[in-house]
Amino acid sequence: MAVDADLSNDPKLVASVEVRGVPISYYAANDRLRDISMNVESLEPELLDWIDAMEPDSVLYDVGASNGPFSTYAAVRGLRVLAFEPEAQNYAVLEMNHYLNRDRMKHPVTALNVALSDATGLGHMYCRNYVAGTHVKTLDRPFRRLEGDTFEAAHVQAVIKDRLDEMIARLALPPPDYLKVDVDGGELELLEGASATLAGGAVREVFIEVAHPEGEGREILDFLTGLGFSEVSRTQVEDYPDLYNIVYSRGQPGT
Repeated sequence: MAVDADLSNDPKLVASVEVRGVPISYYAANDRLRDISMNVESLEPELLDWIDAMEPDSVLYDVGASNGPFSTYAAVRGLRVLAFEPEAQNYAVLEMNHYLNRDRMKHPVTALNVALSDATGLGHMYCRNYVAGTHVKTLDRPFRRLEGDTFEAAHVQAVIKDRLDEMIARLALPPPDYLKVDVDGGELELLEGASATLAGGAVREVFIEVAHPEGEGREILDFLTGLGFSEVSRTQVEDYPDLYNIVYSRGQPGT
C-alpha cells in the first residue's frame, strides 16, 4: 500500500535556510543543489538587491529560472512570479521548491516548462551535464557563449519553444513589471520574441546576464536601448571574466 511522504522534514533532501532573514526551504537532493541552497545570499547579491527593491505584488518574470533559488525567494517576499525553465531536471526542482514553500507565498508561483525564443515550435536543450542544479544547458546548439566553443552534450532533451509575446496573449498571462533573463546564449532571440511586450511600456526594468557585453553581446544591449531602455548598473558575475548582470530601466539615464 502506497504511503504519502512529507519531504519537508527530511534534512537529507531539504535545506532549511534564511536568505536575508527570510526562512526558505530548498530541495537539496544532490551536492550541487545543497551548495546553491546554502549560498543563495552570496551567489548573485545584486539580483537579491534588485528583487528587494520591487514593490509587493509586482509581477516578476524569471526566464531561465533554473532550479528556482531566486524565483522562490521572490515569491516568499510577496511578488507574483512567473518562472520559465525548459530543462526537465531543473524544472522539477523549481516546482518542488514551490511546493516546499507554498504556505509562505502570498501568490503561488506559475512555473512553465517552456523555452522562450523568437519562434514557436520544437527545440532541443543540449545539456553538458544532465544533473539538477548544473548549468551549461543551451537551446538548439551545444555552444558556450562565454568560452565561445562547443561542448559534448551528455543529454539532448526535446522542448517546446514559444514567443513570449504570443504566450502572454494566448494564455492571458499578466504582463511583467520586471523581467529577469539568464538563458546561456539565447538572450537576443528571447528578446526578439518579447519585443511587443518590451515596447508596450509595462516592463519597468530588465535584469539580464550578458557575456562579452562590449563584443558579441553588444547586439543584445543595443536591442534594449532601441526599445527605450537605459543601462543603470553592471556587475561582474562572481569570478567569471566578461560575464555581467546588467540592469536596464525604461527612460532612466545610465550611470
